[in-house]
Amino acid sequence: MKKPKLFILLITINIFLVFISSVSGARWPVQGSFPYLVGSDFGPRPYSESPMHDGLDFDASYGTEVRAIESGQVVYKRWENPNNHSQGYGYNIRIKGRSGIAVYGHLIVDDPNVGGYEDSDFFPAVNVGDVVVEGQVIGYADHTGHSEGDHLHLTVYTNDYQNKVNPLQLFSYSNL
Repeated sequence: MKKPKLFILLITINIFLVFISSVSGARWPVQGSFPYLVGSDFGPRPYSESPMHDGLDFDASYGTEVRAIESGQVVYKRWENPNNHSQGYGYNIRIKGRSGIAVYGHLIVDDPNVGGYEDSDFFPAVNVGDVVVEGQVIGYADHTGHSEGDHLHLTVYTNDYQNKVNPLQLFSYSNL
């Protein structure tokens, strides 16, 4: 007897959920986006101008709240390249936590002191030196930097920027 495709799909989803429930337990950074990742997943992109995508892109419209994936301290909040706002992660926030340094990229400029095209409707959620808790709002999604549309880009470095890891490894199913 032939098994229906839906049955196989459900088994695949359950295996995935068991896998992610066994990892460390970071919080999903954008409410309501699980399991929809947009743009590129972490890893090689052989048919792109950038052969390696160093993070995950999360579906997030302009102004969507971005939350800390884990507790830590804000160590960076500014443009990737202050002289060229269309490069890299754009306006980004970096938080050092238990898993390493999480980079939240393509955010709204919420600080009028850094220059660029800040939006006065969004007040600074965090500043360098602040200690944040998992799930706290830290910024707002936009498309600053090298980006083709509104979303959140999340990269996680370990060993003080020596290694990049797939952020998906940090999430537990119960926190999605």
